[in-house]
Amino acid sequence: MEYYINQHGQIYVGNLQSGDRLATAEEIENHFADKRPYTEKRRAEYPTEGDMIDAFCKAYGGDNVELKELLKKRLEIKNKYPKE
Repeated sequence: MEYYINQHGQIYVGNLQSGDRLATAEEIENHFADKRPYTEKRRAEYPTEGDMIDAFCKAYGGDNVELKELLKKRLEIKNKYPKE
């Protein structure tokens, strides 16, 4: 199925022929949905390795506030993108 957007921002289904119709909300959502696997979605939002190393080093020195925050963020991301 082909989609195109006209100059008014409306999304149509078809191939620029007469008989094309406006796409339904469900078609638009399915077409533009993020099709990446959950692992890629998680990786894109996880804290960087450098941030994690820094937090571990601080925690080793007794300051675990940053590590707790990063672990909380990591859990939120895992819940946002559950295993498929």
